[in-house]
Amino acid sequence: MNMTIPAIYNGIYELTINNESLKTATGEKFEIDYSNYVRISNDNGNGIATKQGEILMECQYGNIIYYEYNTFVVTKKVNDTWKMGVVDINNNIVIDFIDGFMSQNYFTSTQYAIYSVINNNHSYEGVIDRNLNIILQPIYSDVTMRNIEIGDYYEDYFIVEINGKRAVLDKEGNIKIDYCDSSVYDLWNEYEKIVKNSLNNN
Repeated sequence: MNMTIPAIYNGIYELTINNESLKTATGEKFEIDYSNYVRISNDNGNGIATKQGEILMECQYGNIIYYEYNTFVVTKKVNDTWKMGVVDINNNIVIDFIDGFMSQNYFTSTQYAIYSVINNNHSYEGVIDRNLNIILQPIYSDVTMRNIEIGDYYEDYFIVEINGKRAVLDKEGNIKIDYCDSSVYDLWNEYEKIVKNSLNNN
């Protein structure tokens, strides 16, 4: 990789797009050729530069993940609290920052993502939608996203855990299977059977 970026950074990395499935599903066309961009890193965090050395986004974020349409989910620490928001390639805020940071599933195959907040040195998980609206409050020790697709029927749901007990919630937060000792796998199978039986009876 031939670059003209000065050797003042801790690292220079290829800028990857992590939501190929979403890009394919939406038929998104990129205005920017991301092969010309890199993620730069120093003691202040991560930023974005071109391979010709133009700094587009100063190093200031804990993480930078491609979102859609030339925008990025970024995280930063403000007064010892992790926050995340969406910015464009010129670092303009597209979606304002909220408390928390993305922990997994960066909207790659669904409209939802699991995110985390740290409270009293403990990490708790919740669920947000693509506009960073909170779907499930970050109060769970673990959240697993699942979906059911049977013919024309589609449903997103979540298996959550508190104090070693797990439950199945829908995207409105309604309890579909109450808290119990069942494993994630068992609850997944049980809920899918419930939905299939309901569809068959209708």
